[in-house]
Amino acid sequence: MSGTFYGREHFDAQLIISQMCVMQALHYLALGASFFLMDSLMGVPISLDQFFTSNVFENMSTRLAWATVFAVFLCAVCDVGFLYVVVERAKKCLDFGTTLYGFHILICFLYDGLPTHWVWWFCNILATIFTVISGEYVCARREMRDITIVRGV
Repeated sequence: MSGTFYGREHFDAQLIISQMCVMQALHYLALGASFFLMDSLMGVPISLDQFFTSNVFENMSTRLAWATVFAVFLCAVCDVGFLYVVVERAKKCLDFGTTLYGFHILICFLYDGLPTHWVWWFCNILATIFTVISGEYVCARREMRDITIVRGV
């Protein structure tokens, strides 16, 4: 397996925008799969409100609220893998991770106004922090791998 060389980079806006679009699409795909899994396990119906409103957090004694919390954190774990595959660079994880959740907040705002429940904010801020720090860690591990040099035949 050959290593990847991480040398001087040039600015490529088209690549960055396409990476952001891919990250956002993968995030919502993983979030939907997480909601489906957690809602199925907890026996609650999936709802679009889980994606884009904080209304489900109004009563934390419901299974729907806890299914949503667990799904958000399961999705954050998936987001780390997406950073590893799509972004690949530890120094870019902060930018892409915060942009990912920043766009999510913007989409939530456009859907139903600014989320008002503190549990929604707590979960999403914690998921952002986890995604960024874990993404930086796994990407840095990749960057620290030895570069194999194949000698001529």
